[in-house]
Amino acid sequence: SAPAPVSAAAAEQKAAPPPEAGLPKAVLDAARRGEGREVVAWFQQGGQVNARCAEFHSFTLLMGAAAGGHTQLVRLLLQKGASAACASEAGVTPLMLLAMSGNLPAVKLLLEAVADGPPELMAAVVDATTENGTAALHTAARHFCCAYRTASFFFT
Repeated sequence: SAPAPVSAAAAEQKAAPPPEAGLPKAVLDAARRGEGREVVAWFQQGGQVNARCAEFHSFTLLMGAAAGGHTQLVRLLLQKGASAACASEAGVTPLMLLAMSGNLPAVKLLLEAVADGPPELMAAVVDATTENGTAALHTAARHFCCAYRTASFFFT
């Protein structure tokens, strides 16, 4: 059966919500590895979807799943109301992390989720920049350019 679509209600976020402390690094690491069972177990123990990991740049679960390029976990977190507009201490966003992972289906999933929300949400996600001015588009271009150069080196 096809995975459930990400609803507009789950994607509906204003600007980045206030940070919620308390995401254990072990659970963030599980999200980065795509271990959905550990993430779900943490929710069952009362963990919050937008909690931040003080030990790792204030990352959220969505940022961890995005860094690992885990489409199904990204979908689950968006369905649970994860903020696509969140950013790390340095301004790194889930969209930037997905671009770095090279997972285009997950990038599409995230953008489709925010497209159903208010225009301000799309702007917050797409136009966000890091503290040094890097945007998601820059990140994607740099990642795919490096991947192309690496492939060209090995296959020419």
